[in-house]
Amino acid sequence: MKKFGLFLLFCATFLFAKEPQDIVDTNCSTCHGTMMEKACFGVSKIPNTLSEQTILEALSEYKEGKRNTYSMGGAMTARTNMLSDEEIKALASYVHELGKKASQ
Repeated sequence: MKKFGLFLLFCATFLFAKEPQDIVDTNCSTCHGTMMEKACFGVSKIPNTLSEQTILEALSEYKEGKRNTYSMGGAMTARTNMLSDEEIKALASYVHELGKKASQ
């Protein structure tokens, strides 16, 4: 029961993350870095090097439970499941822009 309570607390925190940087800070940075510059566990692609469309497709597929790349489907689906389609679009654009800033 304690684990379920912690999970609900985690989800509640996630629900209030509306801005892309808040989503990154709250849900993505542990594995991918604050600028989305890291490969998760050294195996995934670096998110901020991908096109906006590629990021959008990947996040949407994770949300729908249709993707399990690098055996991260469960973790990514849990993190994207609470995002609206608009938040996913904004996040995809934001992550792509982070890559542009990093390369300058």
